[in-house]
Amino acid sequence: MSCYKNGKRYFVSFIDDLKLSIFHIHLNEKSQVQFLSSCTASRVIEIIANNKVQ
Repeated sequence: MSCYKNGKRYFVSFIDDLKLSIFHIHLNEKSQVQFLSSCTASRVIEIIANNKVQ
């Protein structure tokens, strides 16, 4: 899955396909942030966009 937002590309790969609870999110293919969350992918992307993209 990939998502484009605010001109940035977010690569989301699901490690836990059933619960979608662990995410590896690659920002611009460089830095990586790992989340342990029950959030959906769109919510995680929203959180990243709001908190990390300035």
